[in-house]
Amino acid sequence: MMPSRPSRSTGHMPPLHLVLALGVSMSAACGARDTPQGIAANVPTTIHARSAYDAIPVLDLVPTRPACVVDVLDCSPGGEVKAVVGSEGRLLVWSLDRPLHEIAGEGSPAKVVGRVGGGPGEYRMIMAAGFSRSGELLAFDPAQQRLLRYDCSGSPVATSQVVLPPGFIDASFVGGELRALAVDKAGGSGAPDSASVRVFVLEPDGKKPRRLFTLPVRQRAWALTDMRPVPGLFAATPQWQLLADGQVLYSAATAILVHRYDESGAPVLHVGFDAQPREVTKDEAERSLEVVLRQAPNAQMRDAMRASQAGRVAERQPAITALRQLENGQIWMREAPRAAGDSVRWLVLDSAGTPVGSVMLDTESRVLTAADGLILVSQPGAVDPSESLVWMRVASSVGSTAGAGSGGQ
Repeated sequence: MMPSRPSRSTGHMPPLHLVLALGVSMSAACGARDTPQGIAANVPTTIHARSAYDAIPVLDLVPTRPACVVDVLDCSPGGEVKAVVGSEGRLLVWSLDRPLHEIAGEGSPAKVVGRVGGGPGEYRMIMAAGFSRSGELLAFDPAQQRLLRYDCSGSPVATSQVVLPPGFIDASFVGGELRALAVDKAGGSGAPDSASVRVFVLEPDGKKPRRLFTLPVRQRAWALTDMRPVPGLFAATPQWQLLADGQVLYSAATAILVHRYDESGAPVLHVGFDAQPREVTKDEAERSLEVVLRQAPNAQMRDAMRASQAGRVAERQPAITALRQLENGQIWMREAPRAAGDSVRWLVLDSAGTPVGSVMLDTESRVLTAADGLILVSQPGAVDPSESLVWMRVASSVGSTAGAGSGGQ
């Protein structure tokens, strides 16, 4: 692995800039059940035994080349960096509060797409980006509720308003369409997990969102901008991904269990392991709370955040802290960081849910996307800026099992 500086334990609170973001109408899902309703008898369901979990081989990720040139693109885009690969190796890289960049192919210089601002073709933040069927660049700004379109040179073509559905969770581009997840808070019966989860198409020009289907998942939701309640440290946060083929990947994150739904919302795969997350240590709780408090802008906010966590730290780690299905079909699941807070294990399954192996990464690193047999990894903790965003390949197994010190178990 590449050299990196020691990681910081980040706990599992949302980043403060998300919690305090002004003018953003967003919701986040929490407290979801791990067992979806209405699973058909013929849906493939595989729960691997604890012995299979313990025997997962350890794989090694070997760096091949940086994804960007340091003097052209800031290769340290932050821990929340995202990326999408299009045809002919075109790569879009962004994070919520950083500009959108495109890298047209291996060896190509990076270019900024659009700019931060409030005018036509400008954005406050980027939640999703992608490519249209004709090759144009697409971006979604939730702060201004804008759908932005750019030509292949990165020049703005059109800026449209979109309407977010109530209970908005997340958005992604699917085949050039901007799709969104939302919870139906108004449709619940009052039970803690009674809200249904729906998938919409966000139409341009301020048209009403078009609902596609309702998923067989029910849960509760809270508004990020409301901050009532602030989630407890180490509370499991459901993980979602709107896939490029229209399917949806989901995990309640309380257990190592992943669900995939097809383009109509019907369940097609349920897979996981019969293994419980490990307990949260006292040292971890104290260290993570201090990290969260350092994000507060003043003493009053720090006191309020400290009070909000009193007696609310979860007893166990989340089973899954990040979930990605890559373009090669593999499902990558990030467990909770080790107790030391310096590294974390990612479990790798193939598209059918069969275990492939596991990879140990720096706590702040994120697996982003895949193309041509390579994996794109963000490493904000890298000493050399050119190694902060790098393509890697999976090498041979470096051990028969994952080892007792891995991941969050």
